[in-house]
Formats: sequence, C-alpha cells, structure tokens
Amino acid sequence: DALGGRRTYVLSGHTHMIYTTDHSADMNLIELNSGSVCGTWWWTGYYYPTININREGTPAGYRIFKVDGTDVSWQYKAFGRDSAEQFRTYDLNSIHITPEKYAPAMPAANLGSFNETMWKFTTDWKNNRFFILVYDYEPQWKIEAWEEGKPLTVTSNSIYDPLHLIAYEAVRYNIGEIPDSGYLRSSCKHWFMVVPSSPTSTVEIKVTDRFGRVYTETVKRPKEFSIEAYK
Repeated sequence: DALGGRRTYVLSGHTHMIYTTDHSADMNLIELNSGSVCGTWWWTGYYYPTININREGTPAGYRIFKVDGTDVSWQYKAFGRDSAEQFRTYDLNSIHITPEKYAPAMPAANLGSFNETMWKFTTDWKNNRFFILVYDYEPQWKIEAWEEGKPLTVTSNSIYDPLHLIAYEAVRYNIGEIPDSGYLRSSCKHWFMVVPSSPTSTVEIKVTDRFGRVYTETVKRPKEFSIEAYK
C-alpha cells in the first residue's frame, strides 16, 4: 500500500545462487537475486581459476541494469565471459563421476559419502539425455532445441550441476576431507532436458530471454565433460 501501486524491483544477493521471483501480476513486484560474486565462497575459483561458479552451477558474476524512466531491463554477466553466454550444456553420455577418475586419493572410508554427494552421476547412463543450465532463467524465457533440424521436446528438470561436483566436492574428497555441507551443490529450476535419438547427432539450442534477446549454441556430440572443456 505504501508503494502506491508502483512497479517495484527488489535487488538482493548473498545466496550463492541466482533466481528471480516475479510477483508482478499480483503485487507489481519483482525480486532479482544476483547470487554472489564469489561463487561458492571462492572455493571453485581457488581450485580452478577458470571455473568460479555458484552452488547451483551458474558462473559467479553480476547483473547489469538499465533504467529509462519507469522502463527497467537487466542481463546477467558472468566474470570473464561474454554477455552472450547465458547458458551451459551437458551431454550426459559423457558424464560418469567416479572416485577413480576424480578423487583417486580419497580414503576408502569416504566412499559412501562420495557416492551420495555425486548423486546420480556415479552411474554411467549412456541414455542420450542432454541438459541445459540457463543461468538467469525465469518463466518468461523460452527454451528451444533441435536435433539435426528436428524439434526436440524440452522438459524442466531439477538436478545438481556436475561441473560443481568435480570443481569443488570431488577435490575435497581427494584431499581426504568431506565437503562442508554449507558449500554443497544445490538444485534449482534453471535446468532443462532434451533426449536426442543418437549419441553423435548435433544439437542446436536457442534461448530467448524476457526482453527478446536470443542466445544460441550448436553442440557437436559427444560433448566432452572436463574442467578444461568448460574453462
């Protein structure tokens, strides 16, 4: 009532993940949480200087706001990356997180904890599933995908980021420690899945944000999964 019906933008952060809560329809209010500039408390950037990401997998960064009278627009900007990068893709066929590969020095006593933390990625699925993490996703965005020109069905998912798992959690296990629960990977609603018919087909991704800006990626598969591939 005190705002007199004015459109209100709440800018927040400090959550180590990115999200937008849009109450424009019922309260004329939008909260934009920009995560944290330090990602996972600087840990992922400490272990791998080219990978500094928040707990849900979005890269550490900030939003850029443009204000023209009552017209407000924004765009997420990851540190050291072009603003045209607004999503990241994963080929599940290439992801299999095992202690032998990612934590060879881990004490055997921590195996159970390792397997629980790495979630379903300890299984070698090989089921052609392909995931898209849209950094600043909100319902006004549109996600589209094609396999060799044929439209694919895009479904919403909530998973853990496999890159975060090898950039932070696996490193902690490898040095003989169990990751602190406060820094652990977190799920979010920014994940989408498509299921191509072939493990070697090319997948085209098109993401359109609420302001009509378009971001694309053409992915030749199988797509490599490693720190080097995503630096």
